[in-house]
Formats: sequence, structure tokens, C-alpha cells
Amino acid sequence: MPATASPLKAIAWMAAALASFSIMAVSVRELSADMHAFQMLFIRSAIGVGLLAALLSFRGWGHIRTARLPAHALRNVIHFGGQTFWIFGITLLPLATVSAIEFTTPIWGSLLAILFLRERMHLGRWVALALGALGILVILRPGLEVVSIGAVIMLGCTFLFGATRS
Repeated sequence: MPATASPLKAIAWMAAALASFSIMAVSVRELSADMHAFQMLFIRSAIGVGLLAALLSFRGWGHIRTARLPAHALRNVIHFGGQTFWIFGITLLPLATVSAIEFTTPIWGSLLAILFLRERMHLGRWVALALGALGILVILRPGLEVVSIGAVIMLGCTFLFGATRS
């Protein structure tokens, strides 16, 4: 195991990420009565850029070099769309439903990887995708209930998030 790899460090980072995402979801829910989604996204992005600028001022700006700027810009536009849908979804659905639908992101990422990256599939992967699709049907219950606009928005969110991960 490399000297930099530490299971406790990984656990701490994962716990911090989980706490961050949970705090963000609850904050969006609470702020949505007083702020528009784009205001929240602007503030979130401004804080992120500020933190990144502070970090890079210590580490060096050379870390942000890229030969694929258009691809990175497109990825960020797609991700921003997903974030926008996520915020709208949080305002329209219970947080448990939002979280359950968010677990469909790997399904979209896998399907897009098959289509665009020519990802090889075997029986186990197809079974996993089929079970994931079945899970979506269990959550949304189409035919038994009207699928809400919030659920459709969250599926759009997870599709866009999946597109940025494939």
C-alpha cells in the first residue's frame, strides 16, 4: 500500500463528503422559500471558485492547465444543468425520494458509456442495469401513480450527472 493511502483518511473524506451533501440538500430546501435556484447556484459557485483560487494560490496555478478546454467547458455546462435540476427537484420532492432517484446516476453513466465510449458489456452488467431500471420503476410507480414533475426533473438531473461521469 502506498504511503499516502490511508483507510482512516479515506473514511474521514467520505464522511465529510456525505455531511457536506446532506447539509447542502437541507440548506437548499430551507433557502428555496426565499431564494431562486440560480441565486443559490451563483453563491455556491462563487464560494467554490473562491476556495479553489485560495488553494491554487498556495499550490500553484499550473495545476489547472489543460489541452481540452472546450471539453471541460461542455462538461461544466452539463453539470451546471444537472445542479439546476437538482435544486428544483429538492424543492418539489421529499429528500428521501431525491436521494433514491439520485442513485440512478450510474445507470445513465453506464448507458452513455455504452453508446459513446463503446464500453464492453457482459451479462452481470446488463443484469445490474436491468435491476437499476426496475428500481426506478419501483420508486416512481408509473401507472399506479402519476409521475410528478419533480420526479421527471430529478431523472433529468441524474441523466446530466451521469453524462458528466461517463
